[in-house]
Amino acid sequence: MPHILLKPEGKTFIKEMGKKWTEINGSRSMIEGKHNYGLPFSSVKTDPSIIWKANVIDYNGNIIVNNTQFAEFLIQSFNNNAQFLNLDANIIAAQAFHESKYKTWEFAEDSDASGISQFRMITVYDSIYNKNKNFLGTDEKNKIIKNLELPDQPTSWHGVKTVYTPVDIERQEKNRTILHQNIIDNPDIMIKLQSSLMSYISNNNGNLASSSLFAYTTGSENKSKNYVELINITAKNSGNERAEDGVNYVEKIFGYLGDRYHTKKIKLEDITKGFWFGYNMDFSFDNFSADVASSERGITIANVADLVPELNTGYINAKKDFETKYKDQYIVELESVYRTARKQYELYQKGRNDRGEIVNSSEVETPIDGYVRKSYHNYYKAKAFDYKIYDLVKGIYVTGDRNDLSKYVLHQEFAAMVKIYVPNSVWGGTFKDHDPIHIELA
Repeated sequence: MPHILLKPEGKTFIKEMGKKWTEINGSRSMIEGKHNYGLPFSSVKTDPSIIWKANVIDYNGNIIVNNTQFAEFLIQSFNNNAQFLNLDANIIAAQAFHESKYKTWEFAEDSDASGISQFRMITVYDSIYNKNKNFLGTDEKNKIIKNLELPDQPTSWHGVKTVYTPVDIERQEKNRTILHQNIIDNPDIMIKLQSSLMSYISNNNGNLASSSLFAYTTGSENKSKNYVELINITAKNSGNERAEDGVNYVEKIFGYLGDRYHTKKIKLEDITKGFWFGYNMDFSFDNFSADVASSERGITIANVADLVPELNTGYINAKKDFETKYKDQYIVELESVYRTARKQYELYQKGRNDRGEIVNSSEVETPIDGYVRKSYHNYYKAKAFDYKIYDLVKGIYVTGDRNDLSKYVLHQEFAAMVKIYVPNSVWGGTFKDHDPIHIELA
């Protein structure tokens, strides 16, 4: 999932869903509401009369009072976290809708799941206190655990341990009530937790959207090389029903992304019919076993963490500088970082016969085969990256064609920004075999 901001269709989706929940004071809005059941596993579990009201502060320090304001806040939150973590905001937003329908006050009837992302207590605890994750800053962490009793103790959280004393259970129920309010007051932090968990999972699962979504719902520690392998491992270790749940989850998220009129055999919420996230999806592939680059902008993940440190830093800083200069006009996305020798050879074969002789020069992509000659992409960590520049206004990618100077200079400018941070970087636009979307170390 390269860094991709919400498409116009995605923004419309969020705003339109906001219009579905318009009543307040006893009914259901995005920021206030109640169910006909109490908050499970809490000190108020038997009281269904409580109206849960979220006190959400927007990025300008103002209290949010209606769905329109909250929808705009969600759009900004999804985009901020996608940009920070190099993710696709559309996928994160589709997940959040599936979990809560964008009602920040939401809670499940039969579990301790809460909020915009429907995180259970054990997931919140693990995301905050697991030293391998540690997704939040100190201020963010304090907002979520505010007023909890002994929050650093596993016995203070429902579901973290299997055996509790009566005192533990009483403390958990008090904490559950307080935690739910903290969660619904801070949907931006919960979106950050959701996004961080997806980024963590993707690094363990071949950087594939399908595998990452599957592991998100079946177990964040699950690892695999491809989607089919992950399904088989889950079925073996946790049963076919668990694996089926994961497949259904992936299909639903992909459905919200691309099945605008509900024409596929995927059961989606009726209220979403006519709305989507703008992906032209191919739903015909077998169990999403390919790399799932199935939209016009792709859903595979090129991970900046796979770059050598100097290029990692140079890319992040240059991207920030470029997008600040061209705010709301252009964004930069990673196209390719680490590449196996086998993948390199597949690229090398394009336009060539079995002996490596060029038979169609217009199809040739690279003179490097990955075995006799190695690309800087073939090292781990990679010493090169390919990138793309996306025109937010026109909704198209900007090519590096030297015959179109206005577009060519944008690539040249981004490469120059990288060189400020990485003086020994070289832009592929200067190569004999012109490659304007490529930057490598000298």
